[in-house]
Amino acid sequence: MAKPDDSDRLMENMNCRTDRLTLFFPAYNDAGSIRDVVLSHYAEACRFAKEVDVVVVNDGSRDGTADVPEALAREMPALRVVHHEVNR
Repeated sequence: MAKPDDSDRLMENMNCRTDRLTLFFPAYNDAGSIRDVVLSHYAEACRFAKEVDVVVVNDGSRDGTADVPEALAREMPALRVVHHEVNR
């Protein structure tokens, strides 16, 4: 079994490159973490794809989660935010 620190070498050996990749993040009461999660995964995905789209679904959060990806989307054109009024 591969160790987490072997992921770069595994990806290189597998020649995992693609033209486009979409990242999807469901978010529920994640105001404190969603920005860092999106940015870190986006940066990693950009290593393996020419174009990366990001979708964050705010699933009825009550803690301000909705505001975080909305603010980030103003700086990051690849990010789309979907809001559910109530948690599904």
